[in-house]
Amino acid sequence: MLFDRQGPNGSLRIWVGVKDLLIWRQQYMHEKGVSMQGESKKKATDQDVDKYRSELLSKHGTATSMGFSAVAQALAVNGEAAFTERGGFLLDVLELQPDADVTDSESKADGDKDTAEPSPKKPKLWVDRDRLVSSTIRTVKHQYEQFKQKADEQLIKQKEFLESFERDSDDNVKELFKGELGTLRTRLEGLQVCLQDEEVPVKQFIGKFGLPDSPAPPCEDYDKLQPLRVFLNVVEDYNRCQQPEQLKDVSEKLGTIRAPISQLLAGALRAEKALKASVDKAKKMSEKASQKAMKAKVADPPTATLPLFDQGISHATPILQHKLEDLTRAENPTELDLSRPFIVRVEDWVASALQEKSALRVAVDDFKTQFDLMRAQQKGSRASKALNLDAAAVGFDFGLEVAKMFKRGSVVDKDALAACLQQQIMLSVFGIDATYDKVSSECAGMACVRFNIAGTRCVMITCAVQLVGYMQRKGVEGIITTSRMSGFFRSLGLSAIADYKASCSLETATVGPGDALYLPPGAIVAELCHTCNIGLRWPIIVHGSASASVGLAFQRRHEELEKLKGMTDKESLKASLASEAEVVAAIVDAMSKKHADPPATSGSVDVAQVPLPPALESSESKEPEKIEPPAAEPKESSPGGEARS
Repeated sequence: MLFDRQGPNGSLRIWVGVKDLLIWRQQYMHEKGVSMQGESKKKATDQDVDKYRSELLSKHGTATSMGFSAVAQALAVNGEAAFTERGGFLLDVLELQPDADVTDSESKADGDKDTAEPSPKKPKLWVDRDRLVSSTIRTVKHQYEQFKQKADEQLIKQKEFLESFERDSDDNVKELFKGELGTLRTRLEGLQVCLQDEEVPVKQFIGKFGLPDSPAPPCEDYDKLQPLRVFLNVVEDYNRCQQPEQLKDVSEKLGTIRAPISQLLAGALRAEKALKASVDKAKKMSEKASQKAMKAKVADPPTATLPLFDQGISHATPILQHKLEDLTRAENPTELDLSRPFIVRVEDWVASALQEKSALRVAVDDFKTQFDLMRAQQKGSRASKALNLDAAAVGFDFGLEVAKMFKRGSVVDKDALAACLQQQIMLSVFGIDATYDKVSSECAGMACVRFNIAGTRCVMITCAVQLVGYMQRKGVEGIITTSRMSGFFRSLGLSAIADYKASCSLETATVGPGDALYLPPGAIVAELCHTCNIGLRWPIIVHGSASASVGLAFQRRHEELEKLKGMTDKESLKASLASEAEVVAAIVDAMSKKHADPPATSGSVDVAQVPLPPALESSESKEPEKIEPPAAEPKESSPGGEARS
């Protein structure tokens, strides 16, 4: 604490410290202007030492110099100043005289001795020269043979690839990949001239590049290209090497010959790879564009992708359409041809089937929810589900309404059918996703009524018996299964559609909400959906008296199943074929029997059926596993030269 008496009126003033003041030394010296300077001393150089060496080493103890006693006396008189002020005892080296004992000749001799150069070393003898040179030549020649062999093989393979590509590609493709082809041709040409034994072609090849309008050079060191045979000429330089270091020089010279050719080999491989990658990329882009175009065409009926739905519509016959009141009136009802498809407009059925809180409405909504999840994962799918509903809770008896469409006696009553066939007569709901454009048929070729609740689709229908006959006339041999018929019908080309229509039935229509489509026995149906379709399905058994040819499809199917059973050894497949054959045989038997006319109310068919799993089942026509006959069967060809989809 500090204090003084310099306060007001001489009062006591106390100084109290509140914080420490830290000042750096450098800052303080800068503020106060303090500068520090050390004592400068001159150090003697080597020249000064050599100059006064003789004086320093001679005349000690003489009268002209100070002895130890004089030095002690000078120290006693001058004290510490003797070290800083030269009090008389230190010699002034600048006043020293040359030593008289050292002559100029001796000094010159000492200088000559110091500057004398050492004598050169004797060169080392290379006693292993012959062995090392011979070993090096063998190694280098072996590497040369391997390098030349690989270069020849690569050149042959790449020339074959280039020739095949140019042979199989048209002018448009060559123009599209002109850059990649030009690069590959240039590098292969450079390889070919380098692997020859002449220097003129190599020089001519090098002269093609370097001009403003010339193509890109084949490699970085193209101007250093030489024929590969020059490599062997340089190898002989190893025999003229006299020191080990000279072997390295020859190896470097060989490396300059091989490096440009190695660049050509690597560049040719890259050029071929780039050409293949460009072609693959162009194909993928083309496929992607075609897929986008296909989706657009499927969504737009006038631009359908398949010729069957394009030109086929103009050649096909429109499917007959009827009104329900014309079929059910008491006097002169419309006569139906049950061997051909037809459509009945029943818009009231949509509202009746979708009554609020009815069992049928709940079942349809549940199916639609599951089907939406299914088609979100798999585009263009199709599925169906059997409905096991209580007749009292249905609210809308779809089977009864379907039975009213047909004349009594034309459809076999369910109670008159065999047990295996009764299980097939049940109500089911189906769904077809947008962009679906495939061919299907009903189980065992039964007749069926498909009623659309929502969505629209285009249908093309033909007869299985007529289709089989047409395929046989076109040279298709072996057992013609339903799957083979479906694929053949779907792949009809532009020229084959008119030819097929000339001898076979081909009928078309656009089915929308409120349309009940009747499919005759043995119908093959191609469908192109514009939107997602939801509908109800009811199978029926048409009596043989309704049409003379209605039973031919079932007879053909039964014969086909019997042949397939005899050609397979798998027990599981035999059981499946036997089960379907039993159903088909029951259909043939039911169609051929005479049945009494049922009463007016007997058309009602109970909706409650045998319980089935609630999961969605694909409604595509399921064909038993194809069994090839013992004899070789010719490969099936598509009509009109069109590729099968």
